[in-house]
Formats: sequence, structure tokens, C-alpha cells
Amino acid sequence: MCSREEWRSRLQQLCEAVGVTKSVRLLESAFVKVPVVAGHLKPVILMPAGLLAGLPAQQIEAVLLHELAHIRRHDYIVNLLQVCCETVFFFNPGLLWISVLLRDEREHCCDDIALQQTGSKKTFIEALISFKEYTLSAQYPAVAFPGRKNQLLQRVSRIINNRHQSMGTAEKVCFFTGMAMLSVVLSTAAITQLGRHTNLKIIRLMCLQKAKISSYFL
Repeated sequence: MCSREEWRSRLQQLCEAVGVTKSVRLLESAFVKVPVVAGHLKPVILMPAGLLAGLPAQQIEAVLLHELAHIRRHDYIVNLLQVCCETVFFFNPGLLWISVLLRDEREHCCDDIALQQTGSKKTFIEALISFKEYTLSAQYPAVAFPGRKNQLLQRVSRIINNRHQSMGTAEKVCFFTGMAMLSVVLSTAAITQLGRHTNLKIIRLMCLQKAKISSYFL
């Protein structure tokens, strides 16, 4: 079992292996229930208190590799932009559905990066299952690293079968409908903004012309 200081030293080695050039800090907190990456310029990996001592070293490394993959991919910034889009276009079910797909694919990409480093599907799957058991024993909701309610089974199945899930007919229809709705909304907003700008120009020209005419008679 490694100490906290040894894990922080090991984290730097994992950063070099994954290709993360930023300085990453590893902290434990009783306020987080799952591993969390916070910050972009100076990222921090927050681990639930007791997790580093509660799981085998290989499984902890798999968790850290997954979180470092998020840092390498700049997912913190991407997620912030995604949340902003969800807030602005909350009325668009197609966009919200696409957002869920993006989150799932983001986790899949990080799983692939972690698998490349561990070189063992068994170790990574055991990490997913062990972390799920850890969160259940601690009465934590099943989110984040092990995934949502049904995402854990999907991720394990995908890793074992080395298969990427494709969209069905209904999903493709929903996808293109959502994109069409988003295009219409953006086009309408752009046309409205252009119309306002044009109207302001016309009003200004009319005012200038009126001022010239008034000065001429004076």
C-alpha cells in the first residue's frame, strides 16, 4: 500500500506517460464522492477521502490515468462550454441528447487512453467494478468514474468486445432534427441581429440628413 506522498510522486510519472505537461496536484477531500478534475491552468485531481487506501495500487493507477486523460484532452474547458450551451438551448431536446452522447464518448476516449497505459483490460475493468462497490458501500451515488446507472455495464461491455456503439435509425433522426433546430435558431438570431444593426444605420443616416437640412435653412 502506497502512502499519499508516494502516490503524488507516482502521479508525476503517470503525467509523463500520458503526455500531460502541466503540473497536476493530487488531493484528498471528504467533500467529493467521486474522483474530480478541477481547474484548467493548474489542474487538481480530488480523490474521495480513504479511496487511496481502500483500493489496490493498480486500480488506483487506472483511476488516475483516466482522470489525467481528461486533463490532456482539456475536458474541463469543454465541459464548461457544453454546460453553457445546455443552459442557453435548454428548450432543444435534440441538443440535450447530443450533449449526453458527447459526455459518453468523452468517457470512452479517456477509457481508451487509460487502457493504452495499463495494457490490461482486466485491471481496468476491475477498477471500474471495485470503484462501483466502493461508492455503494460508502452510500455514494453511482456517477463519474464508474459512470451513471447503466453506463458501467455499457463501458465494460465496450471494453471487453472492443466495440464502439453506433447510432440507430431513431437516434439519427433525433440527431439531424436537433441539428436542424439548432441551425434555425442560430440563423434566426443572426438575421434578427443583422436587421437591428441595419435599422440603426438607417435611423442614424436619417438623423444626419435631417440635421443637414435644418442647418441649411438656418
